[in-house]
Amino acid sequence: VGAEKSLRKSLALNPKDIVTWQKVLDTVRKGGDPKKLEVFGAELAERFKSLGLMEVVRDHLAEMVKVFPENLDFKLGLADARFALGDHKACVADLLALGLEYHKKERWPEAETVFGQVLKYDSANARAKKHFVEISTGKLLQRKAARRRAGRLALHSAFLAAVCSYIGYDI
Repeated sequence: VGAEKSLRKSLALNPKDIVTWQKVLDTVRKGGDPKKLEVFGAELAERFKSLGLMEVVRDHLAEMVKVFPENLDFKLGLADARFALGDHKACVADLLALGLEYHKKERWPEAETVFGQVLKYDSANARAKKHFVEISTGKLLQRKAARRRAGRLALHSAFLAAVCSYIGYDI
């Protein structure tokens, strides 16, 4: 705790010192508190991004994505850094795959966010546009509800037909 406080004081004096930021990150990591590491990791990424050090941001966020694979903000930040460094096609392809994964898992808010990011980078991407519009307009949920209702109606009809057949056979 003392080392972290000292390093943070040093950062207050020189917020552009990359080595000190890295030492604070190592200290927080050794502290063992994952929530604190997640918060500081986001802070560090924002700081380096504001300084224009996109290579450092990319490397740091790649590490954070490995540690926190469920954190969407880290994944989107990594995509931003990669896109800023000129890795356009691979970045869009990875984001599209991530959006489709969220879509398959029915995590609609995350999928909508990812597809929106894809459209920000590549506004002509038809696949992302289709899924984004489906989710944002609610058409997808309406179709799922209609399928559910149709399934229930089919089950009720089959049950009613079975009961009628039994009664008809019994008579």
